[in-house]
Amino acid sequence: MARYDDLNTKTIAYATIFSAWLLVLVIFLVQGLSYYWESAEEARKRDRSEYTTSKRVLEQQRDSLNRYEWVALPVQEVPEGEPVPEPQKRLQISIERAKELILKELSAQQPSSGAGAAQGI
Repeated sequence: MARYDDLNTKTIAYATIFSAWLLVLVIFLVQGLSYYWESAEEARKRDRSEYTTSKRVLEQQRDSLNRYEWVALPVQEVPEGEPVPEPQKRLQISIERAKELILKELSAQQPSSGAGAAQGI
């Protein structure tokens, strides 16, 4: 038989291996690109989110709880003809200081543990 009819298997094997590596490379590139697009879209949506306003309000409330300030109390409705009272102001203290004061007050009100045991409580 003639030699020119034979298939060049070495070239076919190289082309197959090269094509497989190229396909894997393309798959990884497409996957990386899609992840990049997805993260960019998520960041864009997060920046335009309607929760941004509510997060800002919650942050302001959290800050308000941790500082001292004068707060005006709401004026209650008064019947017609009566003078409108001036709004009262109260000092708002930090939440940590309020916790300390409440614990001191409660511990001062509770009897000692020995007295409760003596009474059978």
